[in-house]
This record gives sequence, C-alpha cells and structure tokens, in this order.
Amino acid sequence: MKIPIMYLSPGMYVSKDIYGSRGFLLKKNTQISQKHIELLKNHGVKLVNVYEDSNGALIDSIYNELRFKTMYLVERWFEDPNKKHILGSAICQVGKLVNEIMKGNANIECLTELTSIGEYTYAHSVDVCVLSLSLGIKLGYDKKTLLNIGIGALLHDIGKSKIPDDILNKSNALTNKEYSIIKTHPVLGYKIILEDFKDHVNNDILSIILNHHERIDGSGYMRGINENDIDEFTQIVAISDIYNALISDRVYRKAIPFSDAIDVVKGLGGIKVNKNIVSAFLNGIDNMQIGSAVLLTSGDVGIIYDILEYNKFRPIVKIFGSSKTINLSKDKSIGIAKLLTSQDVRSILESKRYATKSMAI
Repeated sequence: MKIPIMYLSPGMYVSKDIYGSRGFLLKKNTQISQKHIELLKNHGVKLVNVYEDSNGALIDSIYNELRFKTMYLVERWFEDPNKKHILGSAICQVGKLVNEIMKGNANIECLTELTSIGEYTYAHSVDVCVLSLSLGIKLGYDKKTLLNIGIGALLHDIGKSKIPDDILNKSNALTNKEYSIIKTHPVLGYKIILEDFKDHVNNDILSIILNHHERIDGSGYMRGINENDIDEFTQIVAISDIYNALISDRVYRKAIPFSDAIDVVKGLGGIKVNKNIVSAFLNGIDNMQIGSAVLLTSGDVGIIYDILEYNKFRPIVKIFGSSKTINLSKDKSIGIAKLLTSQDVRSILESKRYATKSMAI
C-alpha cells in the first residue's frame, strides 16, 4: 500500500524500490529505520509503498487506506477551502468509512499511531470522524444519520484554515488575543460551509461545525449556549474531539497517558457533555481484554491479568519479565500510557532491555 512519508515508522518494509531526485535510494524489502525516514525526507520523497513484513502482508487494512485518503482530502481542503469537488470526494470517503467501521475494521485504540505532530489538524479531523462514527453506531443510528455525523466531524475544524499558521502551530502559550482568534474557528467554519457549500450539507452538519466547542453547562464557546440548544450529534463530535486531542501529541505538549485521558472524559459526563453520551463513548473505546499488552506510565510493559468490573480502565497488570503484578485501581501513581499492538510488543521484546528476558505470564 502507498502511504505518505509522514506515516512511515521504523519496522515497516518497502514493497517497491524507491528512487529520489538524484537516483536510487532504497531497494524492495528493506526494513525501514529512522535514518531511512530522514534520508527519504531529505530527498523529497512524498509517498512510499510498504508491507507489514517482507513476505508481502499489507501493513494496514482497507480501513487504514481509507483513513489516509480521507486525511489527504482534508489537507487539500486546508490548502484551498473553495474546491467543491474536494467536499464531494470527502463525503464519498465518509460513506466508505461508515461501511468499514460497521464491519468492525476500525482499530480505534491505535488511531494516533501514525500521526505526526506537524499533520495534527488533518489527522485529528479524520480520527474525530472515526470516533464519532463508532459512537454513532454504538448509539444505534442508521446509515443516513451516521453520514451526517461523519461529515460534520470531518469538517468540524475546517474554520482553522482561516487561522494564521503562526497562531495555529505556536509551540508555547497563546496570548489572550491569540486564544480569542483560535476560538473563532467554529464560526469561520460555519461561514465557509454556509456561504459556499450550503447545497451539499444540512442543518445537522452545520450545527456540529458551529457548536462542537459548546458545553451543556454554558461554559463553551463561541456563544455559551447550554444543553437545551446543543443537539446529540454535536455532543458526539465534541467528546470525540476532546478525547482525540488528549491522546495526541501537539506542538505545545505531549499526548497524555490513556488512563489520564479516560479520567478526564469520565469527569465531563453530566457536567460538560451529556452523561449518556460519555458513558456510551467510554464503552465504545473499551477494547481492553485479559491478555492485552499495555505500556504503563512507569515505562514497564505488561499484560492485563484481570479486569475489575468497578474500574475497567485500571486493571491488574502483570509485568513482562517479572512475577510482579500491579493493581492500577489501587496504585493511582501508575496508569496505562497506551494499549500496545502486536507490532509494538515485537519491537519491545526485540529491544535491548527485553532481549534477554523471558515473558513470565
């Protein structure tokens, strides 16, 4: 599969010879390292064909390929938000995403795995779309409604295309004036769509774009409306937006640990976002099972040994290479930093720290 250079990560395999502006760079079946990634960037390579391994298994499912394509459309929109054919293509991609998610092909816990900080806004829009669609399916919406939710989620931050880059990508604290400018993006996005694309969207989509930063207690922006004026679709996108922002690296901070993000989302239920929507959201991202591998905030890697009904997101974890177990519901100083994929586990076990240790599970 052909993916953007920004999504390459060490461990992937090249499926075709790569040539740059000065000639041959990497041969087929080369395993990508960080040095290779820098080499390709320096030679202006934009796209790379990759396998998951040298036997030719594709690195990602059809779903992930759709995700990449959808992100490209969002990026093109930000470069020029006045292209109607881009909106039509985006709507088509959302429909395909709905189908893939309904088939169970979306790996929600790994959404940020291939996201670079520089591309946060584009990837975030797509990931919020995926999270929102997954929640909409959990709540039992039909395909037509899911399409509206997905389009609104994909376009929710489109107003940021009108925010100056030096403010949008500022790496230190915003001034009050700069933050006020950032807070205009819902209204700017609403105006872009209403003025130029009103024949392609409906009021549900417009509401999501305009109101996704509003909160049921009236503390949101720009208008400070409360739960009586914020529809369920908008709240679905709002909680997806909050969660994805928390678990993603930003220009001004690192992603927060998975456990901390869960605690934040839990705390919003019934206060900032409808309690039932938050509950459904948490149930939807609860992909932990006994035997799942996790990275802890302590730096240790372990296996979920037991899941406690009263606190599912703080299970008992058995540490790799040790007989030690940690009850995360009791030891609040440690949490789950992230859920690990099989590729993560292989990389860790092959690393110097774990190479000489056996797994005592």
